[in-house]
Amino acid sequence: MRLHACVLSLATALAVVVLVRAVGIVLAVALLALPALAARPLARRIGPMMLLSGLFAFLSLAAGLLVSWKLDCQPSAPAVLVAALLALVSRAGARLAGKASARRAASSSFSR
Repeated sequence: MRLHACVLSLATALAVVVLVRAVGIVLAVALLALPALAARPLARRIGPMMLLSGLFAFLSLAAGLLVSWKLDCQPSAPAVLVAALLALVSRAGARLAGKASARRAASSSFSR
């Protein structure tokens, strides 16, 4: 378990160094935090959350690269915008799902 934690820490440090050199500190923090924020409502445990976060980061960066290629601009800002959009959609979907399940629970308790 200790080796696993060490490898994870080294991978995180490497990702931070590479991101800071590539896009700057503010965008690096956004690209690290927003995919995790998007994955949080969809996963109850840390393992699935990490997998979803990685998937969301990949999708954000791929979409950012595609948008930047079409608009002929730097890819970092569109990638952060896509990551923010994913986080907003994930949070809104979780909130709507929570309200729907609460309504179902309330209606089933009243029908008894």
